[in-house]
Amino acid sequence: MKTRIALISLTLLMLAGCAAPKNSPPPRKPVTDKRITVDEALRHSVSVMGLSPATSGGGFLSIQVDLQNTTRSEQAIVCEVEWLDDYRLPINLPVPSTTSMTLQGLERSAMVIAAPTPRAKDFRLKIHQP
Repeated sequence: MKTRIALISLTLLMLAGCAAPKNSPPPRKPVTDKRITVDEALRHSVSVMGLSPATSGGGFLSIQVDLQNTTRSEQAIVCEVEWLDDYRLPINLPVPSTTSMTLQGLERSAMVIAAPTPRAKDFRLKIHQP
């Protein structure tokens, strides 16, 4: 009997050690950036949780956008980038810079988009439905 109580106590102590930490970080808030526009139809279902622009050694600008589907249903989205030059004027490109993806319910995913020319120094990102 004493052995059984000791085993139960040991098991409970081990399970208590597997519990989630009490000091978990607070949930992240969506990014608000004037360069990002989310279509009204997606405003309550897709959030931009992170934005990280970077320039490569060759001078090409790229952006990483962290997106989260805040609903339980699948969401198809299109990310359209307008690349801007030193003077914040749109760069005329022969092919539009668009990327599409599907986010599953509550999925969070990162998308990296690279500028097609080193002349691009800034951007505008539009997120909309296909």
